[in-house]
Amino acid sequence: MTCIVGIVHDGVVYIGGDSASSTDNQISVRKDPKVFKHGDAVIGFTTSWRMGQILRYEMPPITHTLGQDVHQELVRTYIPALRKVAKDAGCVQQHSGADYLGTFLIGLAGRLFYVESDFQVGEPTTPYWAVGSGAAYALGALAVTAVSGLGPLARIEQAIEIAQQFSPFVRKPVNVCHT
Repeated sequence: MTCIVGIVHDGVVYIGGDSASSTDNQISVRKDPKVFKHGDAVIGFTTSWRMGQILRYEMPPITHTLGQDVHQELVRTYIPALRKVAKDAGCVQQHSGADYLGTFLIGLAGRLFYVESDFQVGEPTTPYWAVGSGAAYALGALAVTAVSGLGPLARIEQAIEIAQQFSPFVRKPVNVCHT
């Protein structure tokens, strides 16, 4: 399920997501978006709608303290709080003694980060990234459109359109938020 795309453009982070919801034998389109503003940040999630609800409604809004390293803030403050909230909500899964949640993008302070299912926080070397089952298709489209002169909204739409064309688990409409 899903294609979440993030782009950094002129110091603003744009995150867009499709609207698909899938199970083993069914795909549907939902009204509730996979991308949303959250305090100073913008978030786009994959993996689990419940995880997305926890990120959006159970976690306190993300704020950035000027002068602090954003990556360090996420790793040392946001992720430990998320682990606790997700555990309390019964959303954390355990495999071989390690905790797992899901994958999502965060845009904060002009930077784009991805959080992997094991809670690690990464920052891509490119000014764009994608996660979800349509990520490989979207990343290809983002790489090609990086030199096209298209704006970030058009690039996100195009990347998710390409992902939908090749992945059975990606569906329009596309929702976009930005910092």
